Formats: sequence, structure tokens, C-alpha cells
Amino acid sequence: MIALTITDVFSGVVCQAREEHAKVSHSYTLLTDKFDFLEDKIIYDRMVLTNIVSSLEFEKSQREQELERKQENLQALKETGLQAYGTEKSEGMFDTQESRDKMRDHLNASLLALEKVNDLAIEIENDKKNIDGIFKKLLESKKQLVSITDSLKTCSETIESCRYIKKMLAEKRDEMYSLEFTQKEQVARELIALCEKVMNVRNNSDEFIAFVKEQKNMAAPLKKRGRPPLSEGGAAKRVKAAK
Repeated sequence: MIALTITDVFSGVVCQAREEHAKVSHSYTLLTDKFDFLEDKIIYDRMVLTNIVSSLEFEKSQREQELERKQENLQALKETGLQAYGTEKSEGMFDTQESRDKMRDHLNASLLALEKVNDLAIEIENDKKNIDGIFKKLLESKKQLVSITDSLKTCSETIESCRYIKKMLAEKRDEMYSLEFTQKEQVARELIALCEKVMNVRNNSDEFIAFVKEQKNMAAPLKKRGRPPLSEGGAAKRVKAAK
């Protein structure tokens, strides 16, 4: 920690900046912890939802295969079980007991096959309804998965933004401590204004993330040119000017 001079102690602006920084930094520490906990919960919820989607997809696939098999069986029953007895009525066809027995057996077999066809057709319709129900659940679960993934992304961005703001405030504080008294007060005022700004945007996630992106975009050109961040650059300029 950089020691404060006696002049610093009597500087109300510097003291206020130090207090504001401590208060805001602590506030963002609590906010980061809150979103860390929320991120863990969202990750768990997404894992559970992913398993549900996988189970529904597997169940839907199994039901569709079973439905296809039943439809093939139904077609086979219609083709083989419901055939007419004879194609033409020959003379004396029902005159013998044997021919009448054959006709009776055929009718009984046809009735039994018809019953099986009807039962299987009803079962197939029920299976189709069940598959439709599974499909609707699957669509809803996938929508929830997309939504929860978006929430996780927002949560992660918020955590990263909180840490970036704490780092930015700490850099501005260190810049304040590194300067002579006259320059120190100017940076202290900048730090107070920055603390006020980050507290105003912290309760609006859109403004909050937009503010951090703006700060990063402002710092990016300096990094590309091989220069230090704005706060350090400002400190260097002020030290140079003081000399």
C-alpha cells in the first residue's frame, strides 16, 4: 500500500475519493458474489434441462420406431388377415359340411383379424398423440434451453464487467496515490465522478454492460499502439508535467 502524506490527510477531496472507492468497490464485490452464485445455479439448471432434452429426444426416437413397426404390422394384417374366402362362388360350394366348416373358420379368422386391426389402429392413434405430446415438450424444453443459455451468457458478461470496473477503479485510485498533491486532487475528482457513474448504471444490466464495453473500446486503441491504459497514461503525463 502506498503511504499517504500529511498533505493528503488534509485533502477533503482525496479522503472523499478514497471513501467512495472503498464503498463502491465493496458494493461491486457483493454484486460479483451475487452473480457468481446465480451463474452456478444457471449452469446447474442448464445441465438438468439438457438431460431432459436428451431424454425426450431418445424417447421420441424410440416411440417413432415402435410406431413404424406397428404400422407395418397393421398393413400386414390388412393384407393377409382380411382376405375374402374364395374369389368365385362355385356350384355346390356350401353343400358339404367340410365346405361350411371352412367358411365358418374363415369368418371366425376374419373377425379375429378385424378385431386385431381395430385394436392396433386405436393403439397407433394413441401412440401418435403421445409422440405429439413428447414433441411439444421437446420444443418447449429446447426454447427454455436457449433462454437459459442466453441468461448464462448475460450473467457471465455481468461478472466480467463487475471485475473490470473494480480493476478500473483500482487503477484510478493507484493513479491518484502516485501523484503530487495538485495533480492528486484532480484525479480524486475523476475517481469520485467515476464512482458515481458506475453506481448509477449498476442496477440496469443493459446500461451497465454498455458502459463497460464503452470503457474497453476507449482503452483498446491505446493497447494496440503499445501504450498503457488511459489511467496509467494520465498518471505518467501528470508526473512528467509536475517535473
